Amino acid sequence: MALQVGNFLVLVWLLQRFLYRPVAALIERRRAATDQAFAEAEAARAAAEREGETLRAARAALAGEREALLTEAAAEGLRQRESILDQARRDAEAYLTRARTSLAEARDAVVATLKREAEALAVDMAAAILRQASSPAVAEAALETLSGRLVPLTGPATVAVVTAPALDEAARDRWSRRLTALLGPEAVIAFTTDPALIAGARILLPTRHFSLHWAEALAGARGEAG
Repeated sequence: MALQVGNFLVLVWLLQRFLYRPVAALIERRRAATDQAFAEAEAARAAAEREGETLRAARAALAGEREALLTEAAAEGLRQRESILDQARRDAEAYLTRARTSLAEARDAVVATLKREAEALAVDMAAAILRQASSPAVAEAALETLSGRLVPLTGPATVAVVTAPALDEAARDRWSRRLTALLGPEAVIAFTTDPALIAGARILLPTRHFSLHWAEALAGARGEAG
């Protein structure tokens, strides 16, 4: 029994020295390696999570920036569209204004032309009517008015009496005596006709002219019409 107990104790000592301690040390090393591996894995997982958070934050920032850029682009597009529309409206209004002005000017020009043509036609018609209605009596009435403006001459002179139409011989004699009495005995009265006077008379003195006839009035009316 003593020998067996001794052998057992020796075996236990041998096992403890040469088997248990190395195995325990190996297990301890394996445990330490495993703990280190778990720690490294945890650190890697934490780093991966941090990287993921960073990526997610970057993605969110990119998405926000993209959304902001899209919003700004849309706003800029709207501004450009409004600017183009405003410019188009201004151009259209300017074109309409120019068109209205051109139409008004053209209308005024046409109206003015028609007015001038109508007035000229009226003057021509009046001249034609007065030529038809012209008579020696009208010419003598004009001479009656003009004779009131005459003053005696200071010397001999020829006085031309122009009428339209011509005066008959009796009328010429009557007016010759009357004008001589007004101008003086040295006045030489000469009668002539001018159809261009239309109706009326003209007295031509050496230094002055006296006129009263429709041609002058119609010429003034035609000038105003033009």
